[in-house]
Amino acid sequence: MLVTEKIGPIWLVSAQGEKIAALGGTPPVYWQGQTDDRSKWTFYTFAGWQGIGEDLQSVVQNPGFANPAYPADDFSLPKGVARCGIRGV
Repeated sequence: MLVTEKIGPIWLVSAQGEKIAALGGTPPVYWQGQTDDRSKWTFYTFAGWQGIGEDLQSVVQNPGFANPAYPADDFSLPKGVARCGIRGV
């Protein structure tokens, strides 16, 4: 699922926010119901979100990144950490 703020095609953008190319094979965004009025937003805990039937197979778990905190920003996985579902590692 992709959550976006704008109606229209999905774009690949540069780090500076410049449009590079429209992404093919993605469904257009048809619905826009966003509002900046946070009093109209619905917030869920993960358990609450699952309680309404969303992401029932998902788990919240520490992925075991080596040192993700700034300034290291090391998102590598230490040796011995299971890499189930991660390709090319």
